[in-house]
Amino acid sequence: MLHKHHEDRFKMLLTFLLSLPCLACSLLNEDGKELVFVQILFRNGFSAPRELYPHDPNNPNRWEEGLGDLTLLGRRQMYNIGKELRQRYNDFITANPREVTLQSATDIKSKRSSLCLLSSLYSPTESWEFLPGLKWQPMPIFYITSKDDKLLSPLRNCPTVSKRMDKLVDLYGNGTVLDMYEQQMKFWSMNSGMLIKDWNDVVSLYKILHAETISNHNVPSWVKKYWKELVCLNDYAYKINFSDSKLLKVVGGPLLWHFVNSAMTKAKGEMNHSKFMLYSGKSSHVAGFLGALKNFNNKQPPFSSHVLMELFKDTTSGDHVVRWLFRNDTEYRVLRYPGCEEYCPLEYLHNQTEHWGNSKWGSDCWGSLTFDQLKELLESIRI
Repeated sequence: MLHKHHEDRFKMLLTFLLSLPCLACSLLNEDGKELVFVQILFRNGFSAPRELYPHDPNNPNRWEEGLGDLTLLGRRQMYNIGKELRQRYNDFITANPREVTLQSATDIKSKRSSLCLLSSLYSPTESWEFLPGLKWQPMPIFYITSKDDKLLSPLRNCPTVSKRMDKLVDLYGNGTVLDMYEQQMKFWSMNSGMLIKDWNDVVSLYKILHAETISNHNVPSWVKKYWKELVCLNDYAYKINFSDSKLLKVVGGPLLWHFVNSAMTKAKGEMNHSKFMLYSGKSSHVAGFLGALKNFNNKQPPFSSHVLMELFKDTTSGDHVVRWLFRNDTEYRVLRYPGCEEYCPLEYLHNQTEHWGNSKWGSDCWGSLTFDQLKELLESIRI
């Protein structure tokens, strides 16, 4: 039995050793699983709409950050998400920028969301401060031009997706939902000045009105009359679009496969310095990802919502397993891939999602366009 003096010294030494980065860089749970890799897809924080509707009583200048940009509220949201992730993984990551890679969609709100999140997630410790007392360090974000990005490309950049969305309206709308909401769509068209002919048009109007409501801008009284119906059709659009396997071949499926393939690479002992891979996208990317993961709740993912993939190594068997988590605007909850419990064997997940990796993004997205047609279309796209 240790003498009291030696026992106190032992406790002090143990506390010191556990605080060292080299011993605090892994996270071992109660089941003997060691966390080795984390990937996260998140939606941008609260942002201004890209445009206003024709009869909008608000001046665009009311959005001081600019249309389509991340608002101050959105910046705080993403900064706080970074703080929460730092707290969650504080025993896993350090302040070394080499540990993290972040790929963003090309739009400004996604890029700015990335910067806000990284500023708190990788706030420097004293040894990483390049100016004494400055709790910020420059962190790179990467992005690929929309025409080449098969992971985070905007929906509007893909003609095949647009055609498929129109086809889904024909399949599920005519004679049913569209007839049911015909009166409301005429009402919205007349009052907003936008042509509202199906649920995809409703999504565009809803984004504007939702943002103006949150920001306490002038919202006309006509909006309240059918607000519940507007929300319902907005969610219905997400349900129809992101439950469709053909659409998911372009939006969501390739990104899910990228997550799984990156986890396989990490499990093989490669990417030694990498601990975090982050992806900054939009609601369509999160919805498509959850759809491909077969865990979509048929509602538009809220601002700053995110999906986490945690890769663990079983310290006994050496096998790798995956845990999926999702946070909307409340708390993290476990997602169970079909055929799995909370922890899913990586090999099983690889086999189950491999078909998403067989998608030829160029042909799936651009269809049978000729080269000249493709070139002309790309030049006309407004990023």
